[in-house]
Amino acid sequence: MISGFCRGGQLGEAKLLFLKMEESGCPPDDVTYRVLLQGYLKNRHYDDVEMLLQEMDDRGYSLDASTISLFIDHIAAGLLDRSMLKLLGKLVPKELLNDPSLCDWE
Repeated sequence: MISGFCRGGQLGEAKLLFLKMEESGCPPDDVTYRVLLQGYLKNRHYDDVEMLLQEMDDRGYSLDASTISLFIDHIAAGLLDRSMLKLLGKLVPKELLNDPSLCDWE
């Protein structure tokens, strides 16, 4: 449901459902965090992005490739403050950083 709210631009509803999950004893998993994070990015809710990134770091969650790509697009377009790079770096899975195929530019 959170994904549907995010796709429809109903981020307030998505956030309410996200908070209700925690309150009802069903804490959001890493996938739920990434879905909400992508919704915030696509709708340029950057204060919420920073808050979610911090929460993800606190819970030990990481980013997936599609979310990282979305961040790169926003940074390249000058839409996202580069100060978030340090926090993003903590959330990138180590397997991605150590994959030589991702760095093969030739």
